[in-house]
Amino acid sequence: MRNSSSPVDHIVGAVDGITSVTDNVIPIANTWDLLLKKIDLFTKIVDGIAEVHPYAKMAWTILSAAQKVARDESINHLIETMADVYSFVQEAESLKKIESHKQILLHMAQQTVECGYFIRDYARNKNFGTRVLKNLISDVDDKIKQYETKFGELKSAFQGHAAIHTEITVLRVLNEVESIAANINLDDIAYAEGARYDPERQCLPGTREEVLREITDWVNSADGQVSRMFVLSGVAGSGKSSIAHTIARLFDDVGRLGSSFCFDRSNQAKLRPDAFFSTIARDLADLDPQRKQSLCRVVQDKTALRKTRAPREQFEQFILKPAADLMTVGPIVIVIDAFDESGDEESRRVILSILAGRISELPPNFRVLVTARRETDIDRAFDGNPHVHCKLMNTIDMDSTNIDISIFVRSHLADVAELDKKWPNQSWCGLLVNKSEGLFQWASTACRFIKGDGQHGVHPTEQLSHLLSLVPQNLNRLDQLYLDILKRLFPMDHDTTGLNRFKLVVGRIMAAVEPLTVAALKELCKEDNSIDVVELITTPMGSLFSGVNQLSESVRPLHSSLRDFLTNPRRSERFYIDIPLHERGLALACLRVMEVDLKFNICQLETSHLLNSSVNDLRQRIEKHIPSQLSYSCRFWVSHLQATACDVETLQAVKDFLYNRTLYWLEVLSLIKEISTASNSLSFLAKWSRVTDGDSESFVADAVKFVIAFASVISQSTPHIYISALPFTPRDSKVAQKFLPQFPRILSLQTGQATQWPSIQGVFTGHKYAVCSVAFSPDGKRVASGSYDNTIRVWDAETGAVVSGPFEGHSSCVRSVAFSPDGKRVASGSDDNTIRVWDAGTGAVVSGPFEGHSSSVCSSVWSVAFSPDGKRVASGSSDKTIRVWDAETGAVISGPFEGHSSYVNSVAFSPDGKCVASGSSDNTIRVWDAETGAVVSGPFEGHSSIVNSVVFSPDGKCVASSSYDNTIHVWDAETGAVVSGPFKGHSFIVSSVAFSPDGKCVASSFSDNTIHVWDAETGAVISGPFEGHSSIVSSVAFSLDRKHGASGSYDRTIQMWGADIAFNDCQVLEEPAPPQLTLQSPSVSTTSGFHDGTKLGDNGWMLNLASTLLFWVPPWNQKGLLWPKNTTVMGAQPTKLDLSSFVHGTSWTQCRQVE
Repeated sequence: MRNSSSPVDHIVGAVDGITSVTDNVIPIANTWDLLLKKIDLFTKIVDGIAEVHPYAKMAWTILSAAQKVARDESINHLIETMADVYSFVQEAESLKKIESHKQILLHMAQQTVECGYFIRDYARNKNFGTRVLKNLISDVDDKIKQYETKFGELKSAFQGHAAIHTEITVLRVLNEVESIAANINLDDIAYAEGARYDPERQCLPGTREEVLREITDWVNSADGQVSRMFVLSGVAGSGKSSIAHTIARLFDDVGRLGSSFCFDRSNQAKLRPDAFFSTIARDLADLDPQRKQSLCRVVQDKTALRKTRAPREQFEQFILKPAADLMTVGPIVIVIDAFDESGDEESRRVILSILAGRISELPPNFRVLVTARRETDIDRAFDGNPHVHCKLMNTIDMDSTNIDISIFVRSHLADVAELDKKWPNQSWCGLLVNKSEGLFQWASTACRFIKGDGQHGVHPTEQLSHLLSLVPQNLNRLDQLYLDILKRLFPMDHDTTGLNRFKLVVGRIMAAVEPLTVAALKELCKEDNSIDVVELITTPMGSLFSGVNQLSESVRPLHSSLRDFLTNPRRSERFYIDIPLHERGLALACLRVMEVDLKFNICQLETSHLLNSSVNDLRQRIEKHIPSQLSYSCRFWVSHLQATACDVETLQAVKDFLYNRTLYWLEVLSLIKEISTASNSLSFLAKWSRVTDGDSESFVADAVKFVIAFASVISQSTPHIYISALPFTPRDSKVAQKFLPQFPRILSLQTGQATQWPSIQGVFTGHKYAVCSVAFSPDGKRVASGSYDNTIRVWDAETGAVVSGPFEGHSSCVRSVAFSPDGKRVASGSDDNTIRVWDAGTGAVVSGPFEGHSSSVCSSVWSVAFSPDGKRVASGSSDKTIRVWDAETGAVISGPFEGHSSYVNSVAFSPDGKCVASGSSDNTIRVWDAETGAVVSGPFEGHSSIVNSVVFSPDGKCVASSSYDNTIHVWDAETGAVVSGPFKGHSFIVSSVAFSPDGKCVASSFSDNTIHVWDAETGAVISGPFEGHSSIVSSVAFSLDRKHGASGSYDRTIQMWGADIAFNDCQVLEEPAPPQLTLQSPSVSTTSGFHDGTKLGDNGWMLNLASTLLFWVPPWNQKGLLWPKNTTVMGAQPTKLDLSSFVHGTSWTQCRQVE
């Protein structure tokens, strides 16, 4: 039996006919011409129906362009169906009848636009048939039939006066994408809430038609050479945003809006540039299941990638890669509004460079509309760019603009009948238009003022008369309007009380990190024994601020130009808002809110056995018990304190907070997933209080250690601030001394209680394979790591949070990493024979790959090194050579330096940048002239095996080296004489070496998983061995501020340890750290089991038989942990617990002593 042909066979055959001009192409010019005539007539008939006309016009334009496209029988039948449906226009009795069918006509026009895209793009590409077959296209014939069915439904609805509720049929992606078996959750890809366009901000119907038509024609152009980006720029208040929101709505309604991202200067905390491309990517994924599947394929099993904040990586991985898999029909529109409000030049530098330089890499059907004020960096990036079409608002005809403003004014004041009594025939409208001088924002603000938004006892004619009487001054039009409105609302030249209230409330609004609701403002503006002043000030200002009449809405300037005006003393006169002055007030207000609202178990959690993520109604509890002003205060009080001097009142408020509410503050941060802010906040606080109050400084320093040590457990389960963190805090901890007495019914330690904070302060996990190299940024706040998983990551040195990365680009192991002297770049060397230089904040490749070595660029620690001026990068390779490269261009400045007879495993620049030291598998060290490559000194001979690490002392006089012969040497850099050494602790390979910042100590890592610190002069062991890694320690580094040491290991972790301990003749830890600490959820493998069925997971959680949480054990107590039924533990000093008073589960709240 012969099978009927498949849809794919039919399509491919049709395309073959098209490309070879066979009989399969059916000429129907008459039907096509008839359709175009009917749609043209339809466009004229609906010209007065604002909702329908733009789509009718688009449909005619698209189909006119598609007229020359060759078609097969299926397409011809669709055209005939469409022509039949549009026959009704010849029989339409009147416009009134048409208007009664507005919704049907809207769907008809929108569906015609969609079919126009399909017909135009269906066979435009001569390779269409081949691509269809390769990508397993779904049944396109069925889609055509769906189009025909939809038009049939629309025709029936029109003829039968029936309502239609279904959406139009849209086909954006032709090919199917292989489904991912697992359901990938994309929620951990950063998403900026509130970035979407606002339908209320559209242009009024009948306005801005010329520029809107220009933009829609650009979007709908089938020309493959058309610019991918359209940049609309102009002065503040000229109407750019309204155009952007109109375009977004126009294409959203036909299923063609890929994403909209509207920046807002008053909400920069949420609308961050590092969530820009990730937000667009998630919006695109929501557009089609095929797009979502393509994105899922890129990010599956890559948690770190999903959480990346690097814009370049987001663009490449979340947008470009998924789009490459798809064969698309019709345009995809991305709207970016108010790009100039995305931050300062530095914060938007990377996304601007991507938009300007890589937008052409998007598929040809993508269209990106950008609106922005004219800023130097934006103009520089886009002007003259061949992939960008630029249009200035001032090039729009002024007469056209005035007509549009006239329509706008009439619409907004149509219900104010009093105006026509004084100015007949709407003459008032022309007067207002003339006053606006082409600025829509002026007209909008004036209309609100005339209507008296929020004011009482004002009359519209009085308001308008006042505006018309304004005499032009040496101010721009908006400034003059803002100033006059404020003077009229607050006529208080000599009323200091009223003016102070204005400055208090508006100052809070302007200084807030993110917009505040009226309800939150009322709490943050309370002064001692004062009346509620917020609504007194905000209610009459509806013409200037949004949200003033609703308690739950955010209050923000209606336009960014108002913020510019109020924060400029010359422009705003007595209404000037000095932002730094209001920072102190907000800091104190936040502390006052926390004093009132923070409390033990704030969300009334019923059990300690659950992770926060397992509390089903946690979101509802947070909404009920953590009001917006408390959430804001907990997150941003230190941000405001940063601009505040340490005076007596502020210091006393801070001390009261620290000594009474620190743990309750951590509760809120845990519940709202902001615990990562705690360490940074406290670290700043320690510096802030250092000048005037030593007691506060020492308490805060201890609190920082508390947060770093227990951030993992606190972030996972809030009750364990008390159940787990407090009991294991060292005995001498000031946090423990202050708060432990308040919680008598928690577990205690009979033995094994640390006296001071252990050296290991944190364990960073994320790399999939061994960590080969670690390096500190110059300020000590970040750590870079390179790994066998081919990636680089940059970590927060205190919290362990991934600041940026993973940086992907190397195709093999990343052997070494190094920070540039300014901390802005990271260099990496790899087994793929290349060097790359990355932007440390974004992960963008700044330069590279540098190619020239004939073998791997390899070293345990420093096979790449920056020169002190940051302009050069040195590299050593297994090709036995050293090269020096230009860090910006990748050009070889000098080299190859030849002389070693085996691999060059490590290189280091001298502090003055004149020399490069190298260590080699030929057992020697050499020092080279960095410019000429001449050997300055060496070879230094003394090691009996491979030299795997070299480093200069901070003064440049010495070179330290480590070797497979189990020793460390310190050499005179000029003569090669042995200054000290060999240092030999035991018979294990020394894998890396590092000088302390003052040059007095040398740290080394060993293949027995330990770290030692030596006296650089005598070779005496100062401290160590530090234990904690469960495999070879490959790399060690000191921070320049002497606060931290870092180590990377083959156990895939980076460990942070207290360098201050290492420098102070500290003793070996009482309890060595565990083999490994991971920061995952309790679905763990078991490392220790006890007779009663409880289990200690390798992430530190003690679980009961039901696998619920009992408590968490820190790394320094895990290895020697004794459970009550155990009598001893071998190989470690025991930690014995006293559980006699321990309450947990549903009784956990009884741990606190009620006063």
